[in-house]
Amino acid sequence: MSLSSPAPDTPASLFDNTLVLPFALSVISLLGSCVVLVTFAFARELRTFLLQPVLLMIFFDALTSIGNVVMFSPPVFGWHPLDKASPNGCVWLAAILGNMSQQASILFYLCVVVNMFLTMTRHAAEETREQFRRFIWRAVFRETILVGFYCVVSTGVVAKLGAFGPVNKLDGEKYECWIKSEHPYARLVLYLPLMITMCVATGALLYIWKSSSSRMMPEAWRCVCGISVGVLLFWI
Repeated sequence: MSLSSPAPDTPASLFDNTLVLPFALSVISLLGSCVVLVTFAFARELRTFLLQPVLLMIFFDALTSIGNVVMFSPPVFGWHPLDKASPNGCVWLAAILGNMSQQASILFYLCVVVNMFLTMTRHAAEETREQFRRFIWRAVFRETILVGFYCVVSTGVVAKLGAFGPVNKLDGEKYECWIKSEHPYARLVLYLPLMITMCVATGALLYIWKSSSSRMMPEAWRCVCGISVGVLLFWI
């Protein structure tokens, strides 16, 4: 081998300390999601139609965290990249855990916000408990169908384009396996729902916080809404 030839990759040379923080946050997110899922499993009173989108949001967030842990592990521990060790595994991880589960988590968060808004602005005195239960059941059922349809169809279209796989690193990109850099517009299948969700959530929380009264919701809940709005505006 000539002196000018690059040295082959070794585990030590593959270590990437810039991904240690994303890896650690993914582990923490996974543990937090597991705590919530276990709580839902043992608390029967939480298993209601109104809270079903919350459960689904946490479930898919846990799947996303698992995907991130698997994706960030090779560069963090100095192993060979996933796209080289298992090219097909990289594609499947990008499609299922990297794209579809993130879409579902984001959209079910949107469902949570919409259901909260409908519940808090609905004239409960004009309907019975059974009427409200049927209303929530229909809303959650339709939301689940729409979210599932969008996630499956959009992920299938992106897969048809052959856009899933190892990400060609650009400045500041952390992902190892997701939508390739040469297909930037395909990433709108995730970013567009994210932007819509943030806008709707911000608007709904602002409306509830601004128009609330002591009759509509207590001061403590009003403070929570205010904090949520601040977090969402920071993300935007």
